[in-house]
Amino acid sequence: MAEMTLSTKEFLFAAANLGAKNFFGISDPFYGMTAEEIRSECEKIQLSLEKKGYAEVGFEGDFALKSEAVSLITACIKCRSYLLVQLGEAGKSTRQFLAYAGESGLVGADVQGQEVSLRRMDKESVVPSVLEKIQPPASGSGETCSAVVKQADLAQVQSLAVDEPERAVGQLLDKGCPRELAAVLVQGFRKEAGRYLLFHTDVCERSLTEMMVIQSTAGAVCMTLEDLDEDLWKAEFLPGGITEESLKDLCALEGAGHEML
Repeated sequence: MAEMTLSTKEFLFAAANLGAKNFFGISDPFYGMTAEEIRSECEKIQLSLEKKGYAEVGFEGDFALKSEAVSLITACIKCRSYLLVQLGEAGKSTRQFLAYAGESGLVGADVQGQEVSLRRMDKESVVPSVLEKIQPPASGSGETCSAVVKQADLAQVQSLAVDEPERAVGQLLDKGCPRELAAVLVQGFRKEAGRYLLFHTDVCERSLTEMMVIQSTAGAVCMTLEDLDEDLWKAEFLPGGITEESLKDLCALEGAGHEML
């Protein structure tokens, strides 16, 4: 079984059935439910997983996931590192893409609403998978440029961007940002351009690397943390849009088969 389509409840139920105590990257769909509601929901989930062909339920109610489903889900719950991409395209609801890497391979997960689609992947396909999801295609002109901006200044610009976009652009220009960079950044804050958050987590080292990408037809702005102590962000303007080179380090996933429990 190279692919599976599950509800988020089915996904987390199956992970828990295999021993996972926590699950990274997907919010808990059972949050706020009473114990009785959860018990009732789990009975429905077992029957649903059986109907989809992912599990077997015996006459006495004993439940077991099929080996192919176990293999896919185990790759997620025993990963060493994982990538989470929150996909916020202009005018659309937020979606997520995840890639989990462990000793049993790499599994990609597309999350849309309450549905999760799992599939086997290889390392070389992670960056292209992320690139194809970043929209719209950029075809801007000009040169690549960059600036370093304080977190506090970005927060102020974001608060201005909705009602006073020109003033927000002016604030960034005053802080040394090139105009092309400032314009795309404000478009992102106004949700007029695609806005994407990327997080690479090393589970064993408990380390997190993050990036924000804003892309419009005029180009992309790629933001990475420059100095944690000073709350400084480096913003780079890419007129042709985000590139494979920009993403390759963040999307490099290594697997060592450590339990995510």
